[in-house]
Amino acid sequence: MNEYLKNGIKLISANIVAQVTAFMLVPFIARLYAPEELGILTLFLTLGGILAMLGNGKYEYAIVQAGNRKEAASIFSLCLFINTSLHLLITILLLLAGNELLHLLKNYDAISNYKFYLPLYSFILALAGALTGWFNYHKRFNLTARYNFIQIISNGVFKIAAGLLSMKVTGLVLSNVASHLSGIACAISQRHVLRGIIGTDKKAIKTAAAKYANYPKYSLARTVVNMIATNLPVLILSVYFNMEEIGFISMAITLAFRPLNILSLASNQVLFKKYSEMKNRKIQMWKSMRKLLVKSSAGMAIAFAAIYICLDWLTSIILGSEWAECSTYIKDMYPWLLISVFGASLDFIPDVFQRQKGLMLSEMLLFAGRLAGLVIGISSGDIHTAISVYSWMSFVFIFLQLTWYVRLIRQYDRRISATQPRT
Repeated sequence: MNEYLKNGIKLISANIVAQVTAFMLVPFIARLYAPEELGILTLFLTLGGILAMLGNGKYEYAIVQAGNRKEAASIFSLCLFINTSLHLLITILLLLAGNELLHLLKNYDAISNYKFYLPLYSFILALAGALTGWFNYHKRFNLTARYNFIQIISNGVFKIAAGLLSMKVTGLVLSNVASHLSGIACAISQRHVLRGIIGTDKKAIKTAAAKYANYPKYSLARTVVNMIATNLPVLILSVYFNMEEIGFISMAITLAFRPLNILSLASNQVLFKKYSEMKNRKIQMWKSMRKLLVKSSAGMAIAFAAIYICLDWLTSIILGSEWAECSTYIKDMYPWLLISVFGASLDFIPDVFQRQKGLMLSEMLLFAGRLAGLVIGISSGDIHTAISVYSWMSFVFIFLQLTWYVRLIRQYDRRISATQPRT
């Protein structure tokens, strides 16, 4: 069996099993927590996720492209240094003026009781990202799969346990922290994989930082902009609407995006390694990519159509009638859902060709379009209008990004073809 297919099966099968299990737990979670509590958790996780994006300076992606093990270890050490320094500064800032900063944004003070969990959560999340880069460099995709599997399953189990103990939002927050720690602990149980992971050669670390400087210069800004853009409904609507409505949106996103994001992440990790090696070996890419796009498009079209028809029924069965509003939000998000599968799976392509600056600019345009959609919706006073326009703006701009990815690959293939001797 093809090596990349085997790696893909390892990642995707583990994620599918975990996701199916997690979905089986969602009905219990929905019945243990109020929409308002899940709304507060969503705001917390969104802010923590943005901070985690800053945690490694985006150098975790450079680990996969390292030329040798020493360079990979140097990059990991660089990630760890940036992550630790950043979160120490965040903790100090929260100690000095945490409540004042949150109070500036109206409903954001709902997470004031949990603010000191933010740097802990985002540090762990960033550390997991660096470890994933290390595992993937060594083609140990089974460890990445193990981390994802344990994290997803334990997150649901911890939330149910906390709900039964009536721990409310505190239990939700601690469940997310504990689940990521559990995933990391299980993934690093094979100690020999971690041998030499910390690079101590300061010169080598500085050299690696300079060599892959495009990641913090362009990929970091692009990823943070994209993260904020993706979570604009939570970040902005939390200011204008109450936490109960944010709770409905968060549950809709959980049902719709969680399985798609895990599938896209698994595909991205395997394809990034595959196409990076194709470029290093000067192998043409378009034939392989075209086949992938055609098969994926056909499969996704059938799946999305079938789910849409049954969506109201599925939502009621999974969550109960009190969460029926979630199906309406998912329908509002449908264009965004469909295009995000491809966008998230293939957003490594500019990194392969060192075109991070171009991707950063495209993400900024996407951000502007999504923001405009929310402004239109908020000005109309209709939250569904805001989500719908936001979704269609996302579809248009992500589609334009995909056409650019195809253009990059076609240009690369023409260059390779021009350098090959004619027969």
